[in-house]
Amino acid sequence: MPNDELSKRELGRYIEDQAIEILHQRGYTLIQRNWWLRPYGEIDIIMSRDRAVCFVEVRGRRITACTDIYGGAAASLSAEKLRRLRNLATAWLRRNRSDAPAELLAFAAEHDSSGRIVNWELIPIM
Repeated sequence: MPNDELSKRELGRYIEDQAIEILHQRGYTLIQRNWWLRPYGEIDIIMSRDRAVCFVEVRGRRITACTDIYGGAAASLSAEKLRRLRNLATAWLRRNRSDAPAELLAFAAEHDSSGRIVNWELIPIM
């Protein structure tokens, strides 16, 4: 799907698709994506690995000359976003009556102008 004319929504979906594939190659199994609950918002990806349920917030940033100044994708994680992710994960576990251990993760990806991920890291969220 790489193309310079992607809308913001299409670009986000494309980066999430790549994140799922990368995590799948590392032993994660997709449970659900784009799970929504008012008033907290959305969990981008829910996956499992071993016995754990992993809640993944995907953050993407285009690599530019200013990336070093303003920070990469990980720098876009706000305290408010992390609080909402924790609330969403708790709600999902309750609704699904899951007693599995939970992991909160950020998939921070830097991409080129076509949306291809060129650099990424998986960051555990406390």
